[in-house]
Amino acid sequence: FPDVVNLNVGGVHFTTLLTTLRSQKDSMLAGMFSGRHKIQKDEDGRYFIDRDGALFTYILAWLRAEQMPPRGAARRLYSEAQHYGLLTLMAALQNVQPVASDVVKAQFVSKVPNYKELLEQIIMVGRERA
Repeated sequence: FPDVVNLNVGGVHFTTLLTTLRSQKDSMLAGMFSGRHKIQKDEDGRYFIDRDGALFTYILAWLRAEQMPPRGAARRLYSEAQHYGLLTLMAALQNVQPVASDVVKAQFVSKVPNYKELLEQIIMVGRERA
């Protein structure tokens, strides 16, 4: 790979350093640009990643300077961070609303047997009594 990498992420073009893409050692991006995998290129020779280009702006900001996204993008970015295996970004986002609430809820739900069935029963009873 060249030292400077041109990317096409969901139709949005980026230029960044190879070291930036490899900076999170166990991430999907580090793996993709390790030389072990063949990455598809677009017609202009940019490495193509079929993900949300707007959110990738925040991914690069994190990789470059650990810059947090605007609060309104946190939930969607958390999902992207999971996809890319960016554990440090995921950990940082877990302290930001609404992601913090989502994580607490997921932890709670995982400890309640039959959560979905119980929730459906509660909703049904609530509708009957409304």
